[in-house]
Order: sequence, then C-alpha cells, then structure tokens
Amino acid sequence: MKILISLLLSGLLTTGQAFCQENKTINEVSFGTTIEVSTLSRRGQDCFFMFYSPKSEKCQNMMNFIRDYGAGNHGVYITIVNIDRKAHKEIDWDSPVSRQYGLKTLPYYILVDSQGKFSDGEEAWKVFSGKLFHFFEEKMAKKISFLHEDSSIYCEFGSFYMEFGEFGKAAEKYRRAVELTGSENEKILYDFACALSRAGRPEEALKNLEKALFLAKKRHTEELLQYFKQDIDLEPLAEQSGFQALLDKY
Repeated sequence: MKILISLLLSGLLTTGQAFCQENKTINEVSFGTTIEVSTLSRRGQDCFFMFYSPKSEKCQNMMNFIRDYGAGNHGVYITIVNIDRKAHKEIDWDSPVSRQYGLKTLPYYILVDSQGKFSDGEEAWKVFSGKLFHFFEEKMAKKISFLHEDSSIYCEFGSFYMEFGEFGKAAEKYRRAVELTGSENEKILYDFACALSRAGRPEEALKNLEKALFLAKKRHTEELLQYFKQDIDLEPLAEQSGFQALLDKY
C-alpha cells in the first residue's frame, strides 16, 4: 500500500555539517554521515527530523505527504536525514548516522519542540502526525467538495488514512472510488481489499480481492498478481481458507 509525514530543514555541507537557509522548506542532509540534532534545530521553533532511505517503499510513500505539507508554512522546521551513503545499493543500516542513532526501523522520527524538549520514535510521530492529519483532512475535504466525482481524490484520501492507521475511514474512501469506477479498476479494488483487511472485515476483503485478481489476470497485470502474495496489508487474511484458495489459484 501507500503511505505519510512532512519535513523542513537545513542545507548540507560535504562534511555532514548543516547550515540554515531561511527560504528553504524541505532539504536533505547526511547521506550516511553523522549529524547533531541540536546543531540542526532552530531555537524557539518546533523541529521535526525524519530518518529515511530512498530505497524503502514506506519512506518513499511518506515523502509524498511530507513534500506536500512542507510546501506551505506550517510553523514546523523539518529535516530529512538520508541514512544511505551515496554508493550503497541497499538500505544502509551500517552507515555512520545509522549507528549513531541505533536505527533498526524506518522511517524514524525525532522532535525537538520550541522549548528544547526532545522526543523520538512513536512519541515524536504522535505529536507531529496530529499536525499532518489536520492539514490533510482539510485539504482532502476541499478537493472532494470541488471534484466530488473524481475517483483519484478518494484513492488519495484512502491512502492517507491507511498511513495514519485509520483503516475504517480508508475503506470508506476506497469504497466510493470503487463505486465511481464501476468495480472495473483492479488496482482500486485491490486497495479497497487491503483497507478492508486491515479494518477487520475479512469476508468483504476477500470478495473484493478476488474481483481484483480476476481482472488483473484478465488484463495481464502481473505485478499485482505477484505482490498480493506478500503484501503485509493482507496478512490479517492469511488464516482464511478463502485467501489460501486465492494463493492456489493465482
């Protein structure tokens, strides 16, 4: 599935040290080198750091939301920390900055608030995601009111809710997208099935997943046919006999 957050920050020097550029909203630092959060923070302003790898699908999905949020002035200074050294071909868990912060999962978050209070991991994400959630709900609501018959808007909204763990809301947005496309778009049906799976509605999820796979096979959408076998959003269906039947069939 897809995914979400947003960031602003300071410029990069080749030594890994950074400087602040007042007119920048989103920048990238590190490329594997060590950084000091205190050096990159701005006094009197909330400063949010996201450690990521461009080789991580989850990080890339989140970056889509981050760039959108960072394009405006929301009073948060955002720093994107790329943990990968430039020549590294996979996620660089052994880079100096990865070792410095003991990174085991990505994305990883640090927040230094306007009072200088430090938080990280889930605590930092909880604070920042609240700002993101409010921003994107307002934005999506405006889009829907203006383009209410556009299925892509409902898909975008569904993806947003999936990233925030609001699976029931995601399912309802995808449901509307399915209605608008007449149940003939295998990718939308598939995303709908994933949302239903995560929302704890296995029977409805399997019904829509079967439709999606039937259309994918008919239209030779091989990527989808292979991906469903390892999609973590479908893991809640793993013990269902209907899911096992789909694995055998496709």
